Amino acid sequence: VPFHNPIDIEKWIVHEKNYNFKGVFSILYAGRIGTGLQDSLLEVAEAIETLNKTGFSIVFKIQATNFNHVLFELQKYKCVIIVKPKGYDELPAIFAQSDLLLMPNDFDKISLSFLKFSMPTKASEYMASGTPVLVYSSIDSAVTKHALKYKWAYVVSEQSKAKLITAIQLLYENRELRFKIGTSAKELAVTKYNSSKVRADFNDVFQFASKAL
Repeated sequence: VPFHNPIDIEKWIVHEKNYNFKGVFSILYAGRIGTGLQDSLLEVAEAIETLNKTGFSIVFKIQATNFNHVLFELQKYKCVIIVKPKGYDELPAIFAQSDLLLMPNDFDKISLSFLKFSMPTKASEYMASGTPVLVYSSIDSAVTKHALKYKWAYVVSEQSKAKLITAIQLLYENRELRFKIGTSAKELAVTKYNSSKVRADFNDVFQFASKAL
C-alpha cells in the first residue's frame, strides 16, 4: 500500500497564488543535483536561454540542497540564478511566488533505472503551492505516469529541446493553462496528501493488518 509524502495542508494553502506575472517569468527547481538529475537541468537552462534570445524574459532559479559540478556548468547560462537553500518553513511562500516549478529527471538508461520507481517527496509540496508544475521526465518513470494520470503537471516525456521550448513558451504565454494546472494540482494535494488524512489511512492499514493476524 503506497503512501506519498504527507504535508500540513494549512501551512501550504495560506499563500494566495497570483497567476499573473510582471516582467520576468520565474522558473524554480528546488532539490538535489546528482545521479538522475543533471543533464535534464542543463537542457532546461539551454531551452530557456534560447527563448530569452528571441525576446522572452525568463529566469531559472536553482535552489540546490547540495553542491555539484553541474552547478558550475549551470552558471554559464545568463538565465540561471543559484539560490541558497531555505528552511522548510520558507518553502510554501517561495513555491507560491514562483511562476513555474520544475520536476526533471534524466533520460539515460542508468538514470531511468535509478529513478524509475521514485516519486519525489516534493511532488505533493509542489502541488499544494498552486504553482503550475512542468515535469520533464521519461514516460517510463513513476512521476510522469502519476502526473499524467492525475493531471497535476504539464508533461514533456521525451528528451527534446524543441518540445521543452514549446512547453515553456506555452506556459509562459497561457495564463489560463497555468491556472488550470495549478488549481487542479492544489485540489489533488488537499484531497490526497493532507497529513491528517494520510495518518488516518496509515492507521487503518495497521488496524486491518492486526485484525487479520
